[in-house]
Amino acid sequence: FSNLPQLLNLSLSYNRINGIGGVTFPDQPQQSGTFANLTQLQMLILSNNRITSIREGAFSNLPRLQQLEVHSNRMNSIREGAFSNLPLLQELSLSYNNITRIDSDVFSNLPQLLNLSLSYNRITSIDPGAFSNLSRLQQLEVRSNRITSI
Repeated sequence: FSNLPQLLNLSLSYNRINGIGGVTFPDQPQQSGTFANLTQLQMLILSNNRITSIREGAFSNLPRLQQLEVHSNRMNSIREGAFSNLPLLQELSLSYNNITRIDSDVFSNLPQLLNLSLSYNRITSIDPGAFSNLSRLQQLEVRSNRITSI
């Protein structure tokens, strides 16, 4: 994707991508190279793949990203730093995965986030303060999980 510096929207949904980072794309051995020249990208759709994890800083070269969809994959956790350096991100969809818990600070670097969808996972616990830095958040979806107390 390095020859597409003006690309605004990228959909890689319904593929067999199993991870974001490492050797996911054969021609780009480092994650920093995968999205390195897509500095204008505003929307990235990675839904309906086989993604099990997202490495720290996986999207750090996407300063203008506003919408990120990673729903309908196989993630069971969210690593701290997975969504770092996304200062303009407004929408994040992580529904329909296998996420079991929400740790504090996983969303701490998303100052413009308006919509966060975590529905249809296996979430049993949410750390206090997990959403404390999301002062602009307008919509939070956490339905159909395994939460027993709040």
